Amino acid sequence: MKCDTCTHKGYHPAGSFYSVAEGGDDPYSYDFCGEGHWAYGYPEEENGKDEIDLWKDCQDYKEKTE
Repeated sequence: MKCDTCTHKGYHPAGSFYSVAEGGDDPYSYDFCGEGHWAYGYPEEENGKDEIDLWKDCQDYKEKTE
């Protein structure tokens, strides 16, 4: 998925300060999009047997330089 190389893709480990939801700690780790395109984990990538990339033409995509 193109999001894997985007600077907007983030990650929070379980119980971290940033993984707080509605006043409590989330009991799981998750990836997220800093631009809000998807919230928890990856969006659905498969449609039958064909893998699709819903964000291949994302206007907010910025390549990681690290």
